[in-house]
Amino acid sequence: MHRWAAGALAFVTSAAVLVMEIVAARLLAPYVGVTLQTYTAIIGVVLTGISVGTWMGGRLADRFDPSWLLGPVLIVGGGLVMAALPALRIVGNASRDGGAGGAVVLAGVAFLL
Repeated sequence: MHRWAAGALAFVTSAAVLVMEIVAARLLAPYVGVTLQTYTAIIGVVLTGISVGTWMGGRLADRFDPSWLLGPVLIVGGGLVMAALPALRIVGNASRDGGAGGAVVLAGVAFLL
């Protein structure tokens, strides 16, 4: 992959994660409200997911050719983003009025992966 293509891919995927964080705040609002705790939970969960994903991706890249992994990883990631809304609806009512802990649980279930 050319350097400019890798840079463009990193830029676009990072922008997609940022958009997902903003949408997550809107999706969690009916269940746990729009509070500082909600935004903190979302940011913490997304950063945890980025950290774990980077670690796992590095381990996989050491064992397999990264050019073969890139496409499937992006497809699986897109599928998991689409699964966030159904997961949120299933778990959302159970976390209602759970305070900061409920926001972390709900964000984790819907947006960690």
